[in-house]
Amino acid sequence: MWKKKFYEKGREYEYNLMRKLKEMGYFVIRAPASGRAVKRFFYPDVIAIRKGRILLFEVKYRSKSKAIQIHKYVYKKMKEVEEKTGGKYYIAYYMKPLRAFRFLHIDDYDTEGEKYIRYRATSFKERGLRIIDFA
Repeated sequence: MWKKKFYEKGREYEYNLMRKLKEMGYFVIRAPASGRAVKRFFYPDVIAIRKGRILLFEVKYRSKSKAIQIHKYVYKKMKEVEEKTGGKYYIAYYMKPLRAFRFLHIDDYDTEGEKYIRYRATSFKERGLRIIDFA
């Protein structure tokens, strides 16, 4: 059986999140170049705006509950985008076992290593926001 390529699976969940946010009244944009090896520019996966509120998302999907690691370079770029836009940047983690998204602000990480910022899967389950928290 043919398996979807990794980026196609990610795109599917980006659109899933976009639909949910649009239903909640947000103007939603997906940055098609996100996640690729584009060093010149950095884009959030999804941008949602409603009445001056700006939400920025890095969308992740896992079929099993696993930690999310973000390279420090990417984390730094997320912080810059957050500062420039005045928005809030979240990791949007679609947890297949829960069949739902959970969200953590990028500063709510669990550990900081030499190269990576790490968010435990249990952190998303225990203290992650739900989509309705953005209503």
